Amino acid sequence: MSRNVRVSSESETPARPKTSSRSMQSEASQSMSRTEAVDDISIDIMSLPRGHNMDKVITGGDRFFLLLSCCWPPPPISTCNWFYAAHAFQPREEAALYKFNSPFAHLYVDEEHPEANIFCINPLIKVKKYSRAPHTVHLSECKAAERDGIPVIISGIVTYLIDDPWLYMVSEDVGAHVENQGLVVMKDVAARFPYDSHDDGSPSLRSVTHRKLINDTMVKMMQIRCDRVGIHIAEFDLTDLSYAPEIASSMLVKQQALAAISAKKLLVDGAVGIACEAVAGLQERGVTFTEGQKADLVKSMLIMSMSDTGAKPV
Repeated sequence: MSRNVRVSSESETPARPKTSSRSMQSEASQSMSRTEAVDDISIDIMSLPRGHNMDKVITGGDRFFLLLSCCWPPPPISTCNWFYAAHAFQPREEAALYKFNSPFAHLYVDEEHPEANIFCINPLIKVKKYSRAPHTVHLSECKAAERDGIPVIISGIVTYLIDDPWLYMVSEDVGAHVENQGLVVMKDVAARFPYDSHDDGSPSLRSVTHRKLINDTMVKMMQIRCDRVGIHIAEFDLTDLSYAPEIASSMLVKQQALAAISAKKLLVDGAVGIACEAVAGLQERGVTFTEGQKADLVKSMLIMSMSDTGAKPV
């Protein structure tokens, strides 16, 4: 909310030489094409800082001015003024104010003084309230190709906050924008990482250890796509992740094979360690072996350790 303000008005337009009516109509149509209209408000894209001109609005703490606004002019005119001028704000509710179709002020309730939640605003000023509470958008399941080209099914959830109300107000259907861009980001991130790391420690979509890396990557990519609508992406998480139905069965066989190989490697490493420790322990106790005897002993211990059945006496 720290962008420069630029208000379109006749007073700011420099003097121009006289032109024909046809050229004036052309310039007017081009000017209208550069302007966005929202709720009968035609403004250029602009932003004001949070709390801008807030000191120019009467709050509920100014008892004298509230009483004056109620009693002057005399009833019933004052009653009508108070009815249209008083605005009560709920928790986490803020407002963007427009004066003559131009951004004028930004209002919010101070957390240290929550009782001052009533503002007396000129009825000619348009008040656009919005909530600072987190908004969530659920992204439906979609098919994407992970880094190795394997099709996967993914879905997610995006949590965002309204950060710049001025951009937010002139943006159409922010929820649909977040949903569409979220699907694009999910597919892009899925193409950057494999479904599984295959025990090599590299980041993957399934890895719990690298889940924060995946989420942070999606948040950064999503924020770039949503800056123009005035929202801040707080969280972006994957809710579902699985193989596509057409390859699920074959990938299950692959996972089982990889699991079996990993188990065999673990058994071999353990058996070698046991055999080496046994030979070293016997030698420390004074038992001598020839190279052939060592090989036979290690071979026998490896067979016993790796065999699926127990040892049988000869």
